[in-house]
Amino acid sequence: MDRRYTPLRSAAPPSAQPGGISESAPLPPKKKRATVVSVACNDCRRKKIRCDGKRPVCSNCEGSRSRCVYRDEAGLSKDSSETVLEMVSLLNSLPSTDMLPLLRRLNAEADASTVLATLRNARGANEGDNRRNSVSIAAPEAVPAVESVDELAALYSAVYPPLAKSGPDLFDSKLYQELISTLGDMKDDSPENESSSDARTDDPELCDARLYKLNIAQWTSVDIASDLAAKCISLYLKMDHPLLGHFDPDSFISDLVSGQTRFCSPLLVNSLLYWGSQMYSAIDPHTYDLALLFCQEAERWWDAERGHASDSVMKLAATVFLSLGYLAQGRDHAVLRYLAEATDMGTRMGFFGAQEVQSSTSTPTGQGEVGSGESYTAWGVFNWTVLMSLFYHQPGIHTPSGHPRKPIPRVALAATSPSPYMGQTLPYLCHFWKIVHQVTILYHEEDRLPWGSRSSVSFAEFKFRELLAWSQSLPRHLDSQHVNTQHVHIMQSVVLYAKDYLACPCADPAPPPCSMWFHAAVLDIFRPFIRDESLADQKFSTFDGGSYTPRSIYARSTAQLKRLLIEYRLNYASASFSILWHTAMIYVANAILDDDSEDWYYYLLVCVYGYQRLSKSWRVARAISKGLLSMAVKKSHMTGNSARQLLHDLQRPDTNSALKEIRATFMLDLGGSDSPRSSTAEHLADSFEANADLQVYTNLLDD
Repeated sequence: MDRRYTPLRSAAPPSAQPGGISESAPLPPKKKRATVVSVACNDCRRKKIRCDGKRPVCSNCEGSRSRCVYRDEAGLSKDSSETVLEMVSLLNSLPSTDMLPLLRRLNAEADASTVLATLRNARGANEGDNRRNSVSIAAPEAVPAVESVDELAALYSAVYPPLAKSGPDLFDSKLYQELISTLGDMKDDSPENESSSDARTDDPELCDARLYKLNIAQWTSVDIASDLAAKCISLYLKMDHPLLGHFDPDSFISDLVSGQTRFCSPLLVNSLLYWGSQMYSAIDPHTYDLALLFCQEAERWWDAERGHASDSVMKLAATVFLSLGYLAQGRDHAVLRYLAEATDMGTRMGFFGAQEVQSSTSTPTGQGEVGSGESYTAWGVFNWTVLMSLFYHQPGIHTPSGHPRKPIPRVALAATSPSPYMGQTLPYLCHFWKIVHQVTILYHEEDRLPWGSRSSVSFAEFKFRELLAWSQSLPRHLDSQHVNTQHVHIMQSVVLYAKDYLACPCADPAPPPCSMWFHAAVLDIFRPFIRDESLADQKFSTFDGGSYTPRSIYARSTAQLKRLLIEYRLNYASASFSILWHTAMIYVANAILDDDSEDWYYYLLVCVYGYQRLSKSWRVARAISKGLLSMAVKKSHMTGNSARQLLHDLQRPDTNSALKEIRATFMLDLGGSDSPRSSTAEHLADSFEANADLQVYTNLLDD
């Protein structure tokens, strides 16, 4: 085949160039080069055309609608100027040894906000290093140093953001004093204040306009006003439902208001109000007296339906609410019974099992409202049983053998849902508890891991990797750097803006308990290795550099949990309403008392006063705070007399005469070497006086 190539030179003879110009003919004169313009106008630069640089308007911009502006005339905006000045100031504050490596790292970074954040973190780290004898908010000295390139901070900043250090004046600050004060809190319990309207000035608006039409008399015989019942339900839906998700909220509210019984029942309503009235008593103390009445009403309905052997989604959800209500009210004798009933019922209904769950992005046959309600309840029950098994360490709790067969609930977006307060939290939590489920099975139920072997550390490292991958899947509104409401802390936060979530129902709430649960799960995964010196410093195999060990990860998650605890209590009113986050206080208290850190007393006060605030609604908080003080005395951190004085400041009168003792049979001393029973919140609280007396007599003998 003939191929034609482009000729390298002209085919015409040299003596006869195209155009009749002879080779020896003189060349035409060169065109005079245009004057070089040092600065082109912005419009010409954008179009990449030659600009003659005429001022005030170049030739190209004459007659054009666009304004002819030169970059040397435009100047910087106020924000840009402030940013530049701050960057220069930050660079000047760094030592030269730190500045050059930092500039090399930022050389390819085009985002100004990223550059500014990096410089701020660098200065914060430098100031922290130069500040001797400093007390850290959440980065104690126990956190081992890692290599210069921190993989956790670089890749998983949603759960391991940089920790800012602070001087010793932190614990003398006004903000900290607010956390350990009962002033302005106990006065609400006085009869004159309870009868006044002041107790209701902070009532939130209802989260769903349909609740204004509620006629509660068609669901319960308990004497409660419909508007008050609506407020209790609304508070639960905003605070706890994105974390629990025991029913489809839209279908439930629709039937609740219209009187239909497809997605609502007297059993479910009374069980829900048993929980919701306890929560709302932080706003209106009168509702606490109604809690026991709702419990009695719910149990009558439960017994009646049980007699007919009528398993249903509504009965399943109600059973979990009864377990929750008993736990929080300190009536522990029925907690495990209702929890076991819920697990058995869900298994009978085919919700739980080992077969693969359908994809949450698919649309199963017959999904609709009924399928959506089943998904909510199946995953809500599963999530709560896993949480109870992992965090409460209470013997007798059994989780389902497999995760739900139902698809993970698909929460409607705010723009299309009548209940935008729900956000997108629940689906991500379902994935979280699915990851943790195997930990509860192997650690607490079957105890099949060969502890002391490399395989046990490998399993823990694998689960840690799964949790880190989960943190990366969170959308921006759920990660620590983009928090906007009460809900991602118990997932994460760095800067919190909403002082009172009740007045700020946002479209995508990110529950604080979620990030607290993340780090609490990490502590549970690695706690068995911390007790064994041969395993505590065993290096992980899947991290670069090999600098991560069970001990170092345990310390880092403890530091993050301490930070979250301070920030949540300072910034969210929900810290006094919802008890779902209190796991963070138990885990922080255990960490500081076991490690004997210098700041243990300050964090212990944050925990026990946190429970003091919760005790207004939740009786079990009284036993926990007393149990923590008993632990501190037992571990020789506090004198018996000091503990008694502190307990006297914490105690508030128990106005419910129908309830005598407070039951709390879950584990409180997580690292105790004693028998499980002696490590429970109930036993430690009951042993407070004995421990305090023993400490006093021991000191006398020592003297």
